[in-house]
Amino acid sequence: MGRGEIGNFGQLKLMNRIMLLIKQIAILFLFLLAKNSYSQFSDTLKGNSDINVSLIKVDPLIDYRHVKDSTPFRAMQVIFEKLKMNKEAISYLNKEIKVNPNNAWAIYQLGLIYNESGNPKKSLPYFIKANEMISDMYFFHYNLGLAYYRLNQNAAAIIEYSSAININPNDSIAYYNRALAYEGLNDFQLAINDYSTYLPLAKKLARLYNNRGNCYMELNIYGKARKDFNKALKIQPNKNNTLFNIGVLMFKMGKTKKACKWFNKAVQYGYNDKGVIDKYCK
Repeated sequence: MGRGEIGNFGQLKLMNRIMLLIKQIAILFLFLLAKNSYSQFSDTLKGNSDINVSLIKVDPLIDYRHVKDSTPFRAMQVIFEKLKMNKEAISYLNKEIKVNPNNAWAIYQLGLIYNESGNPKKSLPYFIKANEMISDMYFFHYNLGLAYYRLNQNAAAIIEYSSAININPNDSIAYYNRALAYEGLNDFQLAINDYSTYLPLAKKLARLYNNRGNCYMELNIYGKARKDFNKALKIQPNKNNTLFNIGVLMFKMGKTKKACKWFNKAVQYGYNDKGVIDKYCK
């Protein structure tokens, strides 16, 4: 039995080495592909104003966006990011920026990696710089707003979301996120306005009705709050935070027994009531 375990360990160690070798070969192949793609499309760009279309035709694997002066470093960043190897992606982005300090998309991409990997504070200077370089890019403003929101800087987030909406009024997610920021400032009517704008753009989302219902409840507009909560449950039955919100609504209306039934149902479906039931329903 002991020998069998040792043998299995040896096989596992060999397999790990083989997998590492395969991964290294794959990375080398992708790097060569990136360099080859870059040399191919560099000629394509001459005299062609539609940069994005030209690049997509040459190699759809590599997303160069609008940065016609990118080097293969930028290509490697895209590849490593697709492989979820952020450390390597960041390294290649820094190399790209060293060669091309005015590459706004590379600077933005650095901010995006930091923001999406849980470090919004570190992302801020990159997003701000990218916005200074290209002031009318939707993604730059939107993600800067998202970073501010994650840092609980709701007023700053609203400014950036508003800029994104001005650039692209038909992109629904910016309205939703701006509504969340308005909620963070207790501007519930403005949040309702954005949720209501978001509705026809985003179709049926339970969280949207739940959040708007919560705003109505905060403004003591109980009838509309209950209607929105009911719509949320129709889309997503047993949505636990909506069940809990109905309990809060009942409690606000002085219907404690009904409130407790909804609280218990919410907990039944996994909601953490943080001691509410023990405090009010025992």
